[in-house]
Amino acid sequence: MGTLRFANSAGAGDAIITTNASGRTLFTDTSSDGTAQLVTNAGGTVDISGLTSSGLSVGSIAGAGNYVFGAKNLTGEAPDTAGRHAGYVQQVLETTMAADASGPGQGPGAQERASLLADARAALTWVYANDVGADLRVPLAGACARLFVELNLLNEGRIWCSRALAALDDRNSGTAWELELQSTLGHAFMFTERNS
Repeated sequence: MGTLRFANSAGAGDAIITTNASGRTLFTDTSSDGTAQLVTNAGGTVDISGLTSSGLSVGSIAGAGNYVFGAKNLTGEAPDTAGRHAGYVQQVLETTMAADASGPGQGPGAQERASLLADARAALTWVYANDVGADLRVPLAGACARLFVELNLLNEGRIWCSRALAALDDRNSGTAWELELQSTLGHAFMFTERNS
């Protein structure tokens, strides 16, 4: 708990900075990160929106916490790593769902998918937090949609499906992703909204 603030021209160098639940790490003014590793656990927040520079370069990011960018950019290896992570989550979800669809009953992939929940949340948060991940928004949300239904996380599924459908462009319109998102959204509304 508490706040760690890098202000003025302070730098993190090559440190490993862990932000736990209810904790905040702030980069303001002209502070920098260098090759530091940012580990932000669920409930923690790293905020670079107060920088006077155009952004922050980091070595890597990890964890299911929140990253607040504002109009700033995160550069270095972190965006590449986060993009590869989001692609991996999407691939595993697609692969296990396809394998389960060919067999009877609830397949063995359901447990593997359930173990990816924190990763799916972190990947979705990242792709919607900055423009670097914009191409992954619809496909990743489509792959995660069924996971939310399987785990009965219908409100969360509804939120991510709504965001993805709002981000649809010509490339993704009329695709299987749109169908998955629309069907999950309908399923979620059916069980989360009161009939009147």
